[in-house]
Amino acid sequence: MKVMSSLWGNREGSALLEASVLTPMLFSLAFGVMEFSFYFYQQQLIESGVRDAARYLARVPITTSGATPCTRRLTRPRERHTSCPPALPTRSE
Repeated sequence: MKVMSSLWGNREGSALLEASVLTPMLFSLAFGVMEFSFYFYQQQLIESGVRDAARYLARVPITTSGATPCTRRLTRPRERHTSCPPALPTRSE
């Protein structure tokens, strides 16, 4: 009985025991927060990509052949369209 009472009053390893109990819970919480934030980051990337694509498609007229003014310009470089970026200069030989 004397051994039990001496162990019950001993506080030397209490910090180690508390740390070993709390460490797995804290790591689970930290990794859960990181995983949750990564999910929201991915969702925001997808939403902004879809929004940009919709904005682009709303500005560019689609023809019956499916070609936009920018892609038609590749086949007919002398045609100029205002919504397309300037063409790359061609070499004159």
